[in-house]
Amino acid sequence: MPDSTHMVTRWRTAIEAIVTGLLSAVMALPVFGPVLSKLDVAWSGGDLTSTYVNSAVWGGFFFKVDDHFGFPLGLNQNYFPGIDVTENLFAWVTNNVLHSTFAGVNLLIVITFPLVAVLAYLTLRLTGLYGPLAIAMAIAFTFIPFHFGRALGHTYLATLYSLVIGLALVLIIGSGRWQWMLRRKHSWFGILLVIAMAAVVAWSGIYYVAFTLILGCAALLCGSVNGHRYVHSSSMHCRS
Repeated sequence: MPDSTHMVTRWRTAIEAIVTGLLSAVMALPVFGPVLSKLDVAWSGGDLTSTYVNSAVWGGFFFKVDDHFGFPLGLNQNYFPGIDVTENLFAWVTNNVLHSTFAGVNLLIVITFPLVAVLAYLTLRLTGLYGPLAIAMAIAFTFIPFHFGRALGHTYLATLYSLVIGLALVLIIGSGRWQWMLRRKHSWFGILLVIAMAAVVAWSGIYYVAFTLILGCAALLCGSVNGHRYVHSSSMHCRS
């Protein structure tokens, strides 16, 4: 009986996550619909110009030395290193696949809206919340003004997915779930997932890495004081 209940919970989570992503994508169409046919066009100048340049000179895991930019001596962005690896990697791969210059960054901006909504919903699930309320809260979060306002400026910060993943890590640590997984047999998938989440945060912007470390240390301290007690989510749900 517990196994069947756990399976139903997983299916419900998957279905509601998909619904959250689809609804947020549809709601973003009034803004992005008219420009989807112009992915290979620069959507803005200013700070976004440097983001386009970064994706153009990205080499997979580090920057290539380039003489197309940085007149007269060329450009070597490795002298000004960043840890925006996942954003640059996505844009670089997309540009190479589509033989484009701007599509990688532009498409990154577009897909972060449904992506962040889905991640926000899954993070809310860690608290036991699900149903229409969790979906509505996740969608509301992805459409905060900052997401739109900084998307065409400081794109790396505006992507927000590493922020949500970092918050999920904090909840996993603070709730005692991480310690529960370490003690439990056959929990290798969860452990690998947490390691992957940490890697994504570590490679997706220094600001959200700092926030995750600060909150993570506080969560670890709080969990230590409380003895890392964890109640499995299957036995405690918050219905909307």
